[in-house]
Amino acid sequence: MSELDSWINPRHLDPEAVERLATAYASDPLRTVWLDDFLLPHHFSRFRRLFSEEGEFADTYGLRGEDKRATHRASAEEWNGAEASRRFHHEQRYVQSKPEHRLGAGTLTYVRFCMFQRSAAYRDYLRRLTGVALGEEPRNLLRITRCGHHLDRHNDAGPRRALCSILYFSEGWDPKFGGRLRQYRGSEPYRALDPLANRFVLFCPIREEVHDVEPLSDHAVGWDRYAMTTWYPPDAGLKPESGCAD
Repeated sequence: MSELDSWINPRHLDPEAVERLATAYASDPLRTVWLDDFLLPHHFSRFRRLFSEEGEFADTYGLRGEDKRATHRASAEEWNGAEASRRFHHEQRYVQSKPEHRLGAGTLTYVRFCMFQRSAAYRDYLRRLTGVALGEEPRNLLRITRCGHHLDRHNDAGPRRALCSILYFSEGWDPKFGGRLRQYRGSEPYRALDPLANRFVLFCPIREEVHDVEPLSDHAVGWDRYAMTTWYPPDAGLKPESGCAD
């Protein structure tokens, strides 16, 4: 079994499937492609435990500056007292594994997956899908979104971000819940992607294109949206702006 076969659903590794996905990515106006049932089932179920049982997550607040561009961390009091237009995000972010779960199945699976993300095999797989040559140190952010949380429109562009992905870990999503990833072209919505369990969304962080998370409705009370966002750096030999081209 190869390194890719040991993590990724084999149907996404077939040469014809890779070609179809690469064509879909290249032809998409927002350079986006998504793969369902991405991880092998046993990895998915163990990884999910980091969100549901083993991980310690903390409320995090972000405010936009007076110029509405730069953002900074804020306290709950600052966030609640700010104008709605300055509220950028409120969510729970992964801090660490709980002491009693530092050798848990979810924690160890996450550590192993982080190693896999840095491997040449995985980076080459993403290159074949997108044409983007990647460096070795991706950065992950694990977050939980609940009813009442908020993530405003933004882009993920940056000098160390050649490619982005989101991997969803919540089961039992219902369309009434909301929580879709909404992508915009200009000021208008272009698509809304459902946060289905084990769906992997891969996209280019284009500065001119923005996205947000659709607010969770009252129907989602008691349901948590689990997601891992990853930012992949460009290959050291490439200019940051070249990552999404071609």
